[in-house]
Amino acid sequence: MAETSDSSHKYTELVAGLEAIAAGAPEALLSDEPLRKRLLDAAKAVIPAIEDKDDAAQRLFYTPLELVAARIGYNLNLFEKLTKSSVPLTTKDIAEPVGGDPAILERILKYMASLHLIKEIDVSTWGPSRLSGFFAQRAYAAGIFISHTILNSPWGALPDWLERTKYQQTHDIRDAAFSEGHGAKQGIFEWLAEHPRDAHEFNLFMTVQRYGDEFWLDSFPFESLVLKDATPGEPLFVDIGGGIGHQCKALREKFSDLPGPIILEDQASVIAGALPVEGMQTLAVNFFEDQPVKDARAYYIRNVLHNWTDDHCCKILSHIKRAMGPKSMLLIDEMVVPTKGAHKIGMQLDISMLTACIAEERSEGRWKELLSSAGFKIDQIFTYQAEVADSIIVATPV
Repeated sequence: MAETSDSSHKYTELVAGLEAIAAGAPEALLSDEPLRKRLLDAAKAVIPAIEDKDDAAQRLFYTPLELVAARIGYNLNLFEKLTKSSVPLTTKDIAEPVGGDPAILERILKYMASLHLIKEIDVSTWGPSRLSGFFAQRAYAAGIFISHTILNSPWGALPDWLERTKYQQTHDIRDAAFSEGHGAKQGIFEWLAEHPRDAHEFNLFMTVQRYGDEFWLDSFPFESLVLKDATPGEPLFVDIGGGIGHQCKALREKFSDLPGPIILEDQASVIAGALPVEGMQTLAVNFFEDQPVKDARAYYIRNVLHNWTDDHCCKILSHIKRAMGPKSMLLIDEMVVPTKGAHKIGMQLDISMLTACIAEERSEGRWKELLSSAGFKIDQIFTYQAEVADSIIVATPV
């Protein structure tokens, strides 16, 4: 009996500690990133360990409504309004600008508060929660839009698509679950080209979609591997499909005195909005066509190959290989999925790649297969983000 009493007291204290954190996490915890992530993963793992069948059913069956609630908040610009307002807003304050029925809005706002997307201050009175501040940021708000509007229907189509394809790897991006979900005949990238608002939100979220604050240049030995044998004046760093130049900007900020030019490549419409970076050259390049920069020290490609099947990746890699010189190296900045114990965040991205592009997040074995078929060998892998195994794969031609 005493053992049962001691155990009950132990768990009562544990619950009290968690409730205290929920009421307001101390800065010491929030600023200790490894501890914060350890607690977050533990808290998530506890849920399926202690819930009963009814708890599990409620969690699984109604989770899609959470994204719906967030999208309604996006439509109302609610997170930004609450975050910027110096006083709490009433349901009437929120309903009036959109001509809404306060009774309808009240029900939605109560649900959003139960999700901690907003905070219930008093009866029919609302303020910002901690999460409101996150989604008041424009790029993260764009993530709500693309998840609900661009990906939600394809996610819903995935089970039937897998049945139709008999769970086989297919190769036509125009016949992905994405196309089925949207009733379209194009692949996702063609579809985005015809839907400018969606494309804008998609590109905006891509600037922040990597999980965690870890940055590849903080742990990758760029000086000893790239700068050490660089030839002054020759191309140093080519960022292939590099968007508007965030990685080039970060490289320039970390190494102000580089021996050669850095070059940003992407489609002309993307390059037009490139960031102003000292010493950065820009080139409009389709990575399925010839690589115009020859003999560069490092060809860097980030979050591109996971969008494509092996056949398409081999075409991209073939153009890079033909451009490489004897001192060139390929730096692939992508996830390397563990063979066991993969993190939920990595795997939900992997399933999203299957849904949208019939592509994948690759394991080390799959990276070796792909690179070998393209005429490369892996020299080293530097993992800089532990949870999802974001890594720099260093490869050279065989």
